[in-house]
Amino acid sequence: MDVYYPRLGVFVFSLKSRKNKTENSDTIYATVVAETLKFIIEFEKTVESGKVYTTQELVQLFESSPYNKKQFDTYKKSKTGSIWYALKRSGNWTRVQNGVYQKK
Repeated sequence: MDVYYPRLGVFVFSLKSRKNKTENSDTIYATVVAETLKFIIEFEKTVESGKVYTTQELVQLFESSPYNKKQFDTYKKSKTGSIWYALKRSGNWTRVQNGVYQKK
């Protein structure tokens, strides 16, 4: 189960509770999360304040970026959750509605 501790500013995710595992899925999941966060941090440097993106648009941008690895396609879970995690961790995005985020 994933848990966010707002007072500490820490998001803890459990690699043991994932369903639909593939071989090495724990490693792939951790790598997807890390690479997605790196992508968002670099991407937001080029985005002007007030620009709005859907999570699906961000997933497509991530998939065409050098941060996406071929092995990520073997992981059964969608990259939308990793994008959400990266947006929350960066602290530079505001949720407008479900699946829509605006750069602060």
